[in-house]
Amino acid sequence: MVIIGITIAFQLNSWKEGRDNRKLERQYLESLLHDLDQDIERLEFAIDTMEYQTKMINGMIRSIIYKDFTNDSLFNYFLGIYQYQSFISNDNTYQSMVTSGKFENIQSFDLRKQIIDLYNTNYSEIKILQDYQRDKFLYHINPYIDKNVTFGRDGLSSTEFMKTNEFINYTFSSQYFATQKKDSYMRCLEKCRSLQSEINEYLN
Repeated sequence: MVIIGITIAFQLNSWKEGRDNRKLERQYLESLLHDLDQDIERLEFAIDTMEYQTKMINGMIRSIIYKDFTNDSLFNYFLGIYQYQSFISNDNTYQSMVTSGKFENIQSFDLRKQIIDLYNTNYSEIKILQDYQRDKFLYHINPYIDKNVTFGRDGLSSTEFMKTNEFINYTFSSQYFATQKKDSYMRCLEKCRSLQSEINEYLN
């Protein structure tokens, strides 16, 4: 009878622990869905912004190639080069799971792998690109603007600086990194939507 009692108590305790773990797993996944909703919205906005910026930079490149510096949109093209778009993910739930050691509560190995891949690969790739572009702006482009560009009431007072090798190189490098960032945002958006779908299916 003692052995039976201990066995039953052990099974009840295991059942309760399993139930608590499943409840905690659902709470984490539902919270993660909320984070993904915010990230998807931010990524969609970032992609729209990068598409506009790329369009402006391409306009500036056409002006440089054809030596047309009288276009009415030239000032907008110029501003497109120096816009800095930043995406910051909402990783509160993920960081909470990792730091608390509760990540293993997610029973699906495949789901855990997808979550780790999103936060440690896709988001890290975006951060690297953004950090590089930010440093490029702060330490190279911004000082160049302060030194060489004169603004007037109607925009740019002169376009002579647009004919220098330095400005041309900045323009083409801006096009490259704008394209890279947009592609990275789009890959991340696809991954977020896929993970969101997988979590919903898992919970249901």
